[in-house]
Amino acid sequence: MKHVLRLVLLILSSHLAWAEIETMHVEAAPSTMGDGLSTISVQNANMDYSNNLLLRKDRKVGVGFGLGGDLGLYGAQVELNLEDENAARIGFAVASDVKSFSLQWKRSFEAEYFAPYFSVGFARWFNSTERNLTNKSYVLNAVLDDKAKQSGIFTSDFLVGSAGMQYYQLDGDWAGAGFYFEFSLLTSLNKTMLLPSGGLGVIYYF
Repeated sequence: MKHVLRLVLLILSSHLAWAEIETMHVEAAPSTMGDGLSTISVQNANMDYSNNLLLRKDRKVGVGFGLGGDLGLYGAQVELNLEDENAARIGFAVASDVKSFSLQWKRSFEAEYFAPYFSVGFARWFNSTERNLTNKSYVLNAVLDDKAKQSGIFTSDFLVGSAGMQYYQLDGDWAGAGFYFEFSLLTSLNKTMLLPSGGLGVIYYF
């Protein structure tokens, strides 16, 4: 009888010990998973990024508003992040005096908040309604003849090269927002001349 009791106690103690080990293992696994899920949820909730390229990799589309540069006077821009470093940049302006369209390739460099970039591409400025464009823009003064300035009807094509700095908001509720300023060289294809220009704008990445 004693041997039977000892055997039962041994089996019971072994079972309890194994159950305790299993419980510790099960508790440890969800804890690790919970930490990971917690980290992911915190990152998703705060939308925090350690650098601009991670933000650009996660958010593929940027929409912004710019002044000057390849846009002429002012206009909207759309940026499609094909990769974290490379993007297609599309701009269009519908100002009353000058309308424009531009398509550029943009290369961004890794940084935390302020990141350098450069872009190259093509821009077309045009207008099809009659208006006096004399002294409306130093670029137009350079590329248009007197007749085109007086009539306001023209088409002018440019090769564009730009270099600039862009600020990225990497954390908080405004993560994805930013602004930029750039220096551009417009090469007129109509008169083969280099025209310096500058631009600035704001952008938000979705």
